[in-house]
Amino acid sequence: MKLALGTAQFGLQYGINNKNGIPDEKQLLDILNKAYQESIDTIDTSISYGNAEKRIAKLSLKKFKIISKTIELKSKNDLLNSFKESINNLGINRLDGYLIHNVENLLDYPELWETMISIKKQKLVKKIGVSIYTPKQLNSILKKNIIPDIIQLPYSLLDRKFEKYFSRLKKLNIEIHVRSVFLQGLYFMNP
Repeated sequence: MKLALGTAQFGLQYGINNKNGIPDEKQLLDILNKAYQESIDTIDTSISYGNAEKRIAKLSLKKFKIISKTIELKSKNDLLNSFKESINNLGINRLDGYLIHNVENLLDYPELWETMISIKKQKLVKKIGVSIYTPKQLNSILKKNIIPDIIQLPYSLLDRKFEKYFSRLKKLNIEIHVRSVFLQGLYFMNP
């Protein structure tokens, strides 16, 4: 499946077009069941999404691959603590993916990448990566010879600034995960 279920709204008031707030447990279970029925097998979450990880652990019944993201980081200990907290919140022993949520943390503290590699070598995570916002950030990590397994970036019909980098990323065997395809629901609003 080429789709993943984003979960920011599972723990936060999220989305420009969100009129209903955070879904209750029944709504959340309905969303997860519908995603599973439609062969969506991956959930994208973060420790920064309020209590989303804990809610996913309670309701997902271990049916999904889980990709999570860090808190704000300044040290190896921040990263390790963020990872351990996510694993505990989710009630699992291993993540399918773990991303540095704010690439600026990695650019300020490049030694964090060695910690990410160490977590992967311990088989606590299958793939590691970063979440980026600008082409400048992408160029900066590649110049530092940081080659992640996954790069998450914004992309939509109105935001195509990364398109020219896609073939280069593919040549480097980097999975491209796009977010904000519907601009947090803006596409579905009445003009």
